[in-house]
Amino acid sequence: MLLASPAAGASASPSASRAEVSKQLVGTTLVRGQIDIEADGSVSNLELEAEEKLEPGVVRFVRQTAEKWRFEPVKVDGKDVAVRSSVSVRLIASQGGQEQVRIHVSGVDFGNIDDEGNARVQKVSMKAPAYPNTASTMGGAGTVYVVIRIGRDGKVEDAMAEQVNLRAVGTEKQMQEVRDSLSSSALAAARRWTFRPPTEGPHVDAPFWTVRVPVSFLLNRQKEEDSPGLWVAYVPGPRYSAPWLADDDAPGFSPDTLAEGGIYMADRQGPRLLTPLGGE
Repeated sequence: MLLASPAAGASASPSASRAEVSKQLVGTTLVRGQIDIEADGSVSNLELEAEEKLEPGVVRFVRQTAEKWRFEPVKVDGKDVAVRSSVSVRLIASQGGQEQVRIHVSGVDFGNIDDEGNARVQKVSMKAPAYPNTASTMGGAGTVYVVIRIGRDGKVEDAMAEQVNLRAVGTEKQMQEVRDSLSSSALAAARRWTFRPPTEGPHVDAPFWTVRVPVSFLLNRQKEEDSPGLWVAYVPGPRYSAPWLADDDAPGFSPDTLAEGGIYMADRQGPRLLTPLGGE
């Protein structure tokens, strides 16, 4: 794990007050597990990680949602086959009517079925970034979702912040200063990282590889937002696209569905969801 001691989110004007920006604040949690997909694209089973730490209502909601999902059948040697895939679900809680809390799925990610070992990019050296003084002084914390272009020598050719989600609220100007300082620190570190390119598999001859890496900046006593069962308040930032990424992301994907501590290949081929996130 890297820890430094729309999609696109809503965007207010630079002069927006703290009260106005607070309306963007939502509760969120990340639920992870393994999903079994049958040859016809239906879901037959869902195993949730650390289910005992999850609220029963959350478990029930995620299971009922997943039961409605339908996927494009996965083919092996021209035949539809059943597969098991990792799954990560970003849940958002918002205030409903009569003081009720409403939960919805804001993004999902399904891991590559053949994404292990030498077929994927692996880290060689990844020193964590320093906590920037600007953010620390302002009490700013959050996660930078970094997109990295890796050359065939394993060195970083380019990097950008795809999204920056914050864990504290200020004026829009203050929050932009924090986003800028966190992303600058994350990118400065990322450009010095080195990786081991794939030595086998479908991407071995690619001219370059693109990976995503979540980088968290947390203050004292704050916990990683992807800890099982933990709900945190956050303000999702706007999402930007890396200019060298030609392919569209999988349906329903959002950078903040990626859990801490991972290196995620952007061109991996996981199960493709055909139904809406809510399964309707």
